[in-house]
Amino acid sequence: MQAAGLTPYERPPAKSWDALRACNVVLENAERTEPVIDVGGVPGYSHISSWLAHYGFEVEVVNPALEREHASPDGRVRFTKDDGTRTRFPDSHFGAATCLSVIEHGVELDPFFSEMHRILVPGGSLVVSTDFWHEPIDTGDRRKFDAPVRIFTQDDIEGIVACAEAHGFGPTGTIDFRCEEKTVEWLGLEYTFIDFALQRLDERA
Repeated sequence: MQAAGLTPYERPPAKSWDALRACNVVLENAERTEPVIDVGGVPGYSHISSWLAHYGFEVEVVNPALEREHASPDGRVRFTKDDGTRTRFPDSHFGAATCLSVIEHGVELDPFFSEMHRILVPGGSLVVSTDFWHEPIDTGDRRKFDAPVRIFTQDDIEGIVACAEAHGFGPTGTIDFRCEEKTVEWLGLEYTFIDFALQRLDERA
């Protein structure tokens, strides 16, 4: 990863693998001439935007909690105070979208998938990752980012994918629900990540 010029995640290191998988999906499916949107990215932490810029993409990072809007020194990454469920961007604008470790923080899924379908080009990819464990984990009364902490189960993920399908997406492959190791420790909880790629089902023009 470092040999390729990509900065690894330090906390937690497991974030590197889901971001790397998302990066690979974008590289394989989007044209360099098409901008990419990263929903919910955090400046200085969410490296996926700088990775994609490294490979020549223009990247819009949107997060309603941003304190200020700014751009990277080379201008390839722009950070915008915007909500991923209702952005300011035109229809069919982005070649791909990433949303990593965000939907578990109280994101309303129907408007989210509806908006992603609107702003992606026909055939565009959406890569989602989230907190996961195959058995329910009691999160008690923990809260973060103004929402209850939630760790999704297989039933939850299947419901999320069904919601995406109702808004015009289809999974690009079989989701691997196997859990072998709790690679993440956060707020006194241990679990792992899961990721899946979706595609806007309209054919490209």
